[in-house]
Amino acid sequence: MNSAAHSPGTSALIVLALAVLPGPGSGTAAAQSGLDAVVCVGGTLETVPGTDPARQVFRTDQEIAYITDVDPAYRDEAEQAAREHLAHYSEIRCAWSEPGDAYLSVVTYAAVARLDGALDPDDPRFPNFSIGYGTNWADAEANATERNDRFSAYNDGSGYGFMLRITWGIVEDEPNLPTAWPDPPGSFRDCDTCPAMVFVPAGIFMMGSPVAERGRRANEEPRHLVTIEAPFAVGVYEVTAGEWGACVLHGPCATLEVEDERRNGERLPVSVTWDEAQAYVAWLSEETGRPYRLPSEAEWEYVARAGTEGARHWEGGGWQQCDYANGADATALRHRWLASTVPCSDGFAGFAPVGMFSPNRFGLRDVLGNASEWTQDCWNPLYTDAPRDGSAWEQGDCGVRVVRGGGMGSGPYNLRSAARVAVPTDFTFGFRVVRDSN
Repeated sequence: MNSAAHSPGTSALIVLALAVLPGPGSGTAAAQSGLDAVVCVGGTLETVPGTDPARQVFRTDQEIAYITDVDPAYRDEAEQAAREHLAHYSEIRCAWSEPGDAYLSVVTYAAVARLDGALDPDDPRFPNFSIGYGTNWADAEANATERNDRFSAYNDGSGYGFMLRITWGIVEDEPNLPTAWPDPPGSFRDCDTCPAMVFVPAGIFMMGSPVAERGRRANEEPRHLVTIEAPFAVGVYEVTAGEWGACVLHGPCATLEVEDERRNGERLPVSVTWDEAQAYVAWLSEETGRPYRLPSEAEWEYVARAGTEGARHWEGGGWQQCDYANGADATALRHRWLASTVPCSDGFAGFAPVGMFSPNRFGLRDVLGNASEWTQDCWNPLYTDAPRDGSAWEQGDCGVRVVRGGGMGSGPYNLRSAARVAVPTDFTFGFRVVRDSN
């Protein structure tokens, strides 16, 4: 997560103009005074039968809207803006900081209320989240948990996890630039400017999504067994601007405009058409004498899953997305409205330099999120008659190709190993390369 500096004059009317900062120990900082913050959590109440005639109510909360550096004169306008962003939820809870507060913790936990006539589900003590402000991190967390009635009244004893931790009104001398993960053990490059590669083993997996998977679409069926008969090499990262630049200098690749938002432009993923990606792999094959290509759709899903069977290669709640993928989150919400976000902040509003997020079990980075990725396959709306050997499906609508992985603005339902999209070949997306072991 990266720091952001804001001056005392930050406009309170810029909706969700956030100061998202690291947690405790992030460095020297001085709090500004006279600025407020509001956080709102949107959710929907779900009523289900209980073990006796009394019904049970759960609150499902998936999205946060918040605004920092608010001039107290514009409190009403700021809260209205946050509430409007969450208007599609049936229940919205908002809380304001007090004078001197500059730290915020929002926690989530399991909670249930029994509708036995003694409890109103609109009672503000009944959420499954709690908001705590303070003058330091410890107080903010404490106010969101043991000293907060809204946490203790309905906590079922299972503990809590952080949905969001931020500070606001903070000035830091130097922003903390991100540090990339090192290349995984056993990775290699066939030339100095070639992508880092790692061999993945042969294997068998179920391609597509089960009926019960949240967010699944009909084009992810029928679920079917695919056999990858031989090991192959796959790019650890999405192809970067620096790697593309070598092809521009020595080969047929066209010069691209690349946003350098983090002073790491050469490590940002490129965004190119399908034909441009084909030109790159053809040039790379000629340069190295190795048969580089785009992955088939089946190969892509195989390496994305990396031996897992769930919706994503990581487990846990929405806040864990920020450890593994650059997707729609609180940081992205600073810069644009998003229909679906997770309640965490990864520090990147646009593309992130490759390798910033935790790897999957095969050692691959950014396989979900950051830049959506081209595959070799033509588009087919169902997997009926799809190859079962991991090869590319070259029949169907070949003016439209399959794109996988979701991107920096994708919500949880698109950041899934099985999610697939049909895209015309003249659109621009990222890609990673593969080559056979021989």
